[in-house]
Amino acid sequence: MSRFTEELTPQLIKRLADTPFCRPRIAELAQLLGAMPLETANQWVRELAEAGEDQALTRLLNVFAYCGFKLEPGVLVQSCLVTTEISSVSYIFAHQDARAIPHLCQMARSEEPPGQLRILYGRYATELALRYGGDQDKVRRLLQYLSGVSYLEEAKILVYETLVMLDSGELKPALVPILTAQDIKDHLPERPPPKVISGGGTLRRPVAKVGRNDPCHCGSGKKYKRCCASKDGELLADASEYAGITQTQLLENPGIVDDPHLIRGMRAYEIKKLDPATLGFSQLIAAFRSAMGFGMFEIALAMLVECSQRGDLEYEFDQGHFVDLMERALNLGNMEVAERARKLIPTDYELIDWDEVEMQFELNRNPGVLATLERHCGTALDSDADIDFLLERSLCNLSHILRHKFPALGIVFARAAVMQSPESIMDNEHLVEITQECRSELGLEPWGDPIEQLVFSEEREFYQRKQKSKNAAVENDLRRELAAAREQAKLSSAKLTDAAAELQKMKKELAAKESDKKESGDKQLVTFEGPSPEQRATMERLRRQIDNLKVEISNQQEQRQKLRQQLERAQNSSGRGQESVSQAEKSEDSDEQAEMPSKSERRVVVPEYKESFKSACSNMPAAVAGAALKALSGIAAYDAATWKNFRAIKQLTNIYRIRIGIHYRLLILWLPGERLCALDLIPRQDLESWIKRHAM
Repeated sequence: MSRFTEELTPQLIKRLADTPFCRPRIAELAQLLGAMPLETANQWVRELAEAGEDQALTRLLNVFAYCGFKLEPGVLVQSCLVTTEISSVSYIFAHQDARAIPHLCQMARSEEPPGQLRILYGRYATELALRYGGDQDKVRRLLQYLSGVSYLEEAKILVYETLVMLDSGELKPALVPILTAQDIKDHLPERPPPKVISGGGTLRRPVAKVGRNDPCHCGSGKKYKRCCASKDGELLADASEYAGITQTQLLENPGIVDDPHLIRGMRAYEIKKLDPATLGFSQLIAAFRSAMGFGMFEIALAMLVECSQRGDLEYEFDQGHFVDLMERALNLGNMEVAERARKLIPTDYELIDWDEVEMQFELNRNPGVLATLERHCGTALDSDADIDFLLERSLCNLSHILRHKFPALGIVFARAAVMQSPESIMDNEHLVEITQECRSELGLEPWGDPIEQLVFSEEREFYQRKQKSKNAAVENDLRRELAAAREQAKLSSAKLTDAAAELQKMKKELAAKESDKKESGDKQLVTFEGPSPEQRATMERLRRQIDNLKVEISNQQEQRQKLRQQLERAQNSSGRGQESVSQAEKSEDSDEQAEMPSKSERRVVVPEYKESFKSACSNMPAAVAGAALKALSGIAAYDAATWKNFRAIKQLTNIYRIRIGIHYRLLILWLPGERLCALDLIPRQDLESWIKRHAM
């Protein structure tokens, strides 16, 4: 057995690459390299990764896992991009700890690793965080991110299982075992696995077929078996899918066949080795896309530049590839490549918005411009934030802050605030006012922003829920009163029955006494004296009680009838409430917009004011009254923005309405060129009743 030296020789690299994944051969290398200093081990891994020696690197990591080496986390995570057997490399992570978590999270979020490896990085990070108490919140955010970028169903299942395990706080295996608990010594087979000759494609001969006893094709005059047969045998063992070309030749120079499929299957370290000048056009495009997917923008740009300079292309080069590269580089903060790609895009390229491009460059050059705003937005969206700080940094307040200098942003944040808290009616009414103010600053019609419909719908639903709750309470009260009335009626009926029975009993007793005296033994004439004064008083009391109970029962029956009617009305009104609101909205929406006279027909009419309008203005908020007067002046001055909201009421002649915010309506009498009179300013919900009252 040769002794270990610190030099990574070509012979040792070949030996590592040729070592199969089995216990005897891995144990043999472990005995050779087990005494290696950890610093040297990290250096070897780094050198093999940089050289792209994937087979040798994979087996070296297996050997280090067998020896129990704890490699530098950054070196190990980066080296996995070059390895060929992702599953067998998992064993080395059994010797890592919480220090590897940041490196795993960072690499899993980058574009360079293949999708399967990114998912495994998330799994490793989760297991290490649970085992060693790492940053579980950071790992959870990574898993949530990976769940959104994973497209294969198997990958989604693994991410979901890992999230469940992280939330449980316990290292419990389900479909997938705990990867960082796997010991390579327990999984190494005793014999080498079967050798895979081809990946499934049809292999073609790299050399022509020659009989063993035929003259050699090299022209030496010797028999083939005594000349080039041995050398050609090595070439046949390295056959590829292309006739006359070996696998080694394809890897060294993929451009000898213009097949983009060769490029698409390459990993990041293999893309780095490609020479653009040796590739075909379709291979250059494939290499550009692969390099951009791995985040290697310098290489992607080199591929595009070479492709754009080819003069013998069958198709014209698409300048949109430079646009794609520029935008991707901007998104990931690579300003140098983005600037170079931007200069290569023709200035007259139609499929690009240069204003947007300039804004993206500016934000990348000076990200601090929106950093404070981003921080406040993040706080406003954090449901676990301190409530006092949240109130100070809410989306509603951001809209208020931005409304003067940035009115468009003020509107956007107002809409966002309404969507975040649709139930905050008071705040949302204030946001509607801010939106109207911002729209005016932008030269837009103050009313008609979508936020008004959002707030109006939520407010309507709030009052409907409130009215429904109120109706339910009224119904419950009426039912209780009706039940109590029934019980009282039963008591009164029972008292009436008892009093009538007692009176009847007394009458029977008096009749019996009279009969007994008439049948006395001396048969002399006997005069019946009648009931005693006490009995008369009792009978009179019972008669009055019976009369009173009859009146009481009659009143109770009348009261029960009224309660039944009230309950029926309450039930009907709650059913009609939604219908009436819907009908009112349909009626209002059906009103047609008034047609503004042509310029030649316009005549300014001084507005008049009805007492009802003056009284309404005095009782309305100042902002509402001011908006109504402004709208009236806009009608008089033929302002186009105001006339858009000027609608004729179809049930009334020459009567028009204007919406004042969400909650109010201005009613106007308009005789073109003759009279303009403000009739009333009413709440929106009173519009239908106002129309019915004036239509009579």
